[in-house]
Amino acid sequence: MSNLSEQKFREMIYAFSAGCLDKGECLDFIEYLNAGRKVPENELGELQNVVALLPAILELETPQPHVKDKVAKRLYRMREELREKKRQMVKDLTQGEVQPLNENVFAEKVYEQPEEKPALKTTGRMTVETPVIQTEPLDSRNRPLNNSAAAEAPYADPDKIDFESETPEVPRVTGYRSMDTFQAAPVKEDAEVTEPVQAEPIRQKWVKEEPDYEEEEKSERSFKNLMILSAILAFVLVAGGIIYFAMNRQIRQGKEQIASLSGQVNALNSEMLRLDRNQKVLAVLSAKDLRTINLDGADGNSGGFGKLSILQNGNEGVIQFYNMPPLKDSSVYQLWLKSKDRYYSLGTFRTIREVEYFPFSIP
Repeated sequence: MSNLSEQKFREMIYAFSAGCLDKGECLDFIEYLNAGRKVPENELGELQNVVALLPAILELETPQPHVKDKVAKRLYRMREELREKKRQMVKDLTQGEVQPLNENVFAEKVYEQPEEKPALKTTGRMTVETPVIQTEPLDSRNRPLNNSAAAEAPYADPDKIDFESETPEVPRVTGYRSMDTFQAAPVKEDAEVTEPVQAEPIRQKWVKEEPDYEEEEKSERSFKNLMILSAILAFVLVAGGIIYFAMNRQIRQGKEQIASLSGQVNALNSEMLRLDRNQKVLAVLSAKDLRTINLDGADGNSGGFGKLSILQNGNEGVIQFYNMPPLKDSSVYQLWLKSKDRYYSLGTFRTIREVEYFPFSIP
């Protein structure tokens, strides 16, 4: 029976939803749940849903690249140390020195009665026989042996033993010869005694050489180099695109500014021409010796009239139009002066709705 109160249980709900209870509190909490007491399931479910959203809300922190490289180098170094230890252990097991048999072994077993072991029936390609003492490299199996030759007899290589069933059986030795017999056996002087062959270290077939990891490391380095080149190429492409769009925007803005400045220059030129014309008009109208001539309308425009103001001692003047008919866009009015049967053009003018003075000069 749990000793938790309802208030304490409600306080522990928050820690339980976040997985922050210790072992004792967690056991009390579970015991309270199993006791069948009233549990705010809705509140507990909402808290668990909120806690489940924390991984999506919180920002994932990744280690710095130099920390990753440091840890990777340390792991590689530890792996190489373990491999080196394994290689050394295998080397010690497979390349150990072969100890020759002691002479006392033969002396102890000379007078012992050999145990009779039944021959096993061959059910396959391998034939199991009673061990026979081999005296290689002597020429004949029945040749007398001495103690030194028996002690220096090499071991047979297990990898070179043939277990074929067709191999003729070797006769079993039924007894052992005494040491006196070995010592008293005559030795032929012309017998050729060869040096004992140094036994090769026995390599067990189950030993598997460790693979070389240089190719793996090379592939990892090439993969890293490929990733670096890909990142550099992507950065260059992105930077080139950004620079291109920035330059294109600047060029477009420059063209717009040039067009705006051209419009402003044209407006200023028009304003300067208007001011210059107004100055000329004011200079003519304010002159003392000004002569004004009224102009009547022609047959085509009887309601139109005008005024011509000319300086008597100068070659400048001003003309005014009233009720002139409108012209097309490409048409203008031209003022001509006739003097001594010669016509002089004083300028071209366009009609406007309001009255305006047009200055001219007499050539």
